[in-house]
Parts: sequence; structure tokens; C-alpha cells
Amino acid sequence: MSETPDPFDSNEPDEWAQAEDWEDIDDDANLPAFDRNIIFGAAFCNHIVRQMQDSFGDDSIVDLLWAIDRNMQWSTEIVAQRTEVEDLLLDRHGAFDHDIWNKVQETKAWSKMLRQMYKLSKRYLAEAVDEVVHSELQDTP
Repeated sequence: MSETPDPFDSNEPDEWAQAEDWEDIDDDANLPAFDRNIIFGAAFCNHIVRQMQDSFGDDSIVDLLWAIDRNMQWSTEIVAQRTEVEDLLLDRHGAFDHDIWNKVQETKAWSKMLRQMYKLSKRYLAEAVDEVVHSELQDTP
């Protein structure tokens, strides 16, 4: 089986998302159709994000996230930024590590933070629904 580039790797060249590359993957009989669709979708998304950043700057990605939130009826939250992590490393330890962002995301503390955020969101979402219901019951004559 031929090696397929990782579509989630931000270091992949933008050309990977071009149609001729999709045809190469489509010709790979060893790659199931489901996997091809995931790869195509991921490559397309990465291509769009890179194009938006190149054309309109990093702030355009926030607009993209807001549009996705509205369209999908989600509420997403940015929990950390790479610069924030790099600043913490510098301030607390007087060091710089270009790979600190990736390393932090592999830690137990990061996993614990995400689990706690999930639990809190479930708890407070239930409280928010109860608050709306209680408020509407009080407004009903």
C-alpha cells in the first residue's frame, strides 16, 4: 500500500489538496472509500484554512469558527493559544521550545482540563435549561 500524507499535518504542502492528488488517492485500491472521503474532507478544510489565512490573516479563522458555530448551532470555545503556552514557558521557566504546543497537548494535565471542561459544560448546560424553563413558567399567566 502506498503511503498517504497525513491531511491533518499542517506542514503538508498546500498542493496536496489539489485535484490531481485526490485522483492519485482515488486510484489507490487499498484505501477504503470511507477513508478517502475523510482524507478529501480534511485536505479540503486544511486548504481552505490556509487560503483564508494567506488572503485575510489569522483573524479570518475566528470569523470562520463563528460561521461554523452559527451554521451548526454549536457554541465552541477556544481554550488555549500557542502563544499563551509559549509565554507561560518563558515566564515560568525562562525557556523557549518550538514544539511546546504539541507537547502540552499530550500531557495528563491537558486531558484533565478537557475532561473537567466537558463535565462543567454538562452541569451548567442543564442548569441553563432549568433556568429558562423556570423563567418561562413564571412569565406564564
